[in-house]
Amino acid sequence: MVATSTEYGAPARTGPNSWAVTVVAMTLFVAALIAVMAAAAVQSRGRAIRDAERATQDTARLLEAQMTYVLDVAATILAVEAALADEADLSRDEARADMSRDLKALIRDKPYVFRAFVADVSGRVIAGSLEPLPRLDVSARPYFRRHLLGETGPVLTTGVQSQASGEPLMILSRRVDRAGVPAGVIIVSFNLDVLRDVFASLAPSEFGAVFQLISADMEILVDVSPPPDQRGGILRGEDARALIEGKTVRLGAQDGEERIWANRRVGDKPLYVRVGTSMPVVISGWKEDLAAYGLGGGIAVVALVMLAGFVMVYGRREEAAVRALRNLNAALESRVADRTAELERLMAEQRVSLAEKDVLFKEIHHRVKNNLQVVASMVRFSSAKVRDPDARTVFAEIARRIRAIGLVHQTIYEQEAAARVALEPYLERLAESEGDVYGAAERGIAIEVCAFGDLDLNNAVSVGLIVSELISNSLKHAFPDGRTGTITVDVRRFDGRCSIMVADDGVGMRDGARDGTGLGIIRAVATQLDAVLTITTDGGTRVEMSFAL
Repeated sequence: MVATSTEYGAPARTGPNSWAVTVVAMTLFVAALIAVMAAAAVQSRGRAIRDAERATQDTARLLEAQMTYVLDVAATILAVEAALADEADLSRDEARADMSRDLKALIRDKPYVFRAFVADVSGRVIAGSLEPLPRLDVSARPYFRRHLLGETGPVLTTGVQSQASGEPLMILSRRVDRAGVPAGVIIVSFNLDVLRDVFASLAPSEFGAVFQLISADMEILVDVSPPPDQRGGILRGEDARALIEGKTVRLGAQDGEERIWANRRVGDKPLYVRVGTSMPVVISGWKEDLAAYGLGGGIAVVALVMLAGFVMVYGRREEAAVRALRNLNAALESRVADRTAELERLMAEQRVSLAEKDVLFKEIHHRVKNNLQVVASMVRFSSAKVRDPDARTVFAEIARRIRAIGLVHQTIYEQEAAARVALEPYLERLAESEGDVYGAAERGIAIEVCAFGDLDLNNAVSVGLIVSELISNSLKHAFPDGRTGTITVDVRRFDGRCSIMVADDGVGMRDGARDGTGLGIIRAVATQLDAVLTITTDGGTRVEMSFAL
């Protein structure tokens, strides 16, 4: 038995067997620390990949929203020009010149729109945004034949080359009718090389990002990636299945590099966007972070190994060993503090990055709102050329509905959330706008709004259109001959559903009003939402609707 003794104020002295126990304990501790560090490294790798997947999905959603916006603007141009062409005599040179001026004005300041043309029923181009107008014939184009066979459109066509320059194009077209008979086709084209430049401006090059625009035939129309350029290639197998199903997957690319692919369909169009993030780049970034954070742990392991050696060599000099351990712990704490500060700096940079993304989303909504205001102004401008009062009323209704949609994006721009619309400020502003249009305050008509909750962008646009139409109908028809009254709007979100109620205490719905354009729009939106719609006309008019979110 080894005896030990302790003097007051002096460290305890241990025997040789205690040193061996201490060495074994330290060895086990070092092994456990290495195991913990290895487990943490594996977990951090998984987090890095998940973060890359989320970033790739967010980028794909942003790209989808951009393409949806581009196609929606083009569809609006087609609708406006089709309405004007329906009233114009396209056989007259003056009418063709007016159409050319309108097309030039509509695509101005829209770099993503390449050209716009109007072709007559024979396929000959008779008006367009180019000056002088080239001699073009689109009668052999598949979309032209589809329109002549009865399809109104808009029709999206890919895989087209410009007759004038040979550049690769994507076409959005719509038929023009006169008295129910096809009178021609309006065409808006997009230069795929220009779209590629737009996508390239969005691509974060430090992550080796790949942006692709793909047709319904799985052909790569636009490719923004490191060489080789994959444009014109065809997706097959698992790539095609993941694209159609909208999945986020890890697959190899034609350049042999594994990527995280996020796939999105562009609205209801036969078009897809595909965003890829390089796995080697993600893993390289993870390794750099791992090396930085592993340095402190490595120093700790080395320190403990050295300490174990000190115990073996200088077992009887416990006091010196304790001082060395304290010094090493101080150095370790200093390095941990440095690494903690570095981590806080990185987290601060991430918060700044997230804030920049929020600003980007708000800026997108701000620009959409501004562009919708431009469209509404163009509609009003176009209506000034129309002499028929009924046609002018239709143009005014179109402009009012565009303003209602624009209020959604303005509300998102003014609030904190980037993808949700708060119902109360949006509907109050919408009611105020409708009241100003129809002079509600001067007529003694009050509009009371009660709204709770928030909705995503698509549902908010649908609810806004419904409420706008119902308030407009009440202001136009419910209070004739100077009658005063109240319009009540109540919209609530609860238990996974949204309920809408708009009521007035006016004269009630007259015979034949149920077949009007406003209620036709309401029924169409209700069908799209799979909503339950009821209309009551006892002592005024009350419209109720409920749909699942």
